[in-house]
Amino acid sequence: MDEFNFNNENASTFIVVSLEELLSFANYIIEQMQPQLKPSQTNAEENEFLSSKLICKMFSIDRTTLHRWVKLEYVTPYKIGTLIRYSRKQIEALITKNT
Repeated sequence: MDEFNFNNENASTFIVVSLEELLSFANYIIEQMQPQLKPSQTNAEENEFLSSKLICKMFSIDRTTLHRWVKLEYVTPYKIGTLIRYSRKQIEALITKNT
């Protein structure tokens, strides 16, 4: 049975719902938000930050090449704490552009 009680004491409103209704509403909200969550997960994967050692190994380049690209401002180093990382997306774009 659906039961809704409204109480306006002290400018507060209370709604009493069953557990099943609450779970149904939560599932509805999750389903509605699902399409909006997937693009941000994709963006996080695309904006992966990697170490210079891994970048050099993955793309078969020398560290001096990577440092030259930084000096020429082809790529941007990002300081994360005490570590220097590079955007995988930015490196891939540079390599694709020059091939």
